[in-house]
Amino acid sequence: MPPAVHEATGDVDAEHMCTSALEQRVHGLLAHHDKRAALSEIMNAYGAPVLGFCLRMLQNRVRAEDTRQQVFEQVVRDRRTPRVR
Repeated sequence: MPPAVHEATGDVDAEHMCTSALEQRVHGLLAHHDKRAALSEIMNAYGAPVLGFCLRMLQNRVRAEDTRQQVFEQVVRDRRTPRVR
């Protein structure tokens, strides 16, 4: 999928391009059955904001870290990658 380009300015949507590259890497890793590396890629890209959300919701660091891990493990199990909208 090509990166989005703003019609008026011609600027490339870098966030879209970055997410697309991440999706390609993760799908490639999953295709080669490397779930650990796929999980690592996803955690590196989205771990901090997901942890922040979990901390705000749960008000407990240990539970938030456990929940974040469960979220990303589920993503890899379901062979889906998160999409930034």
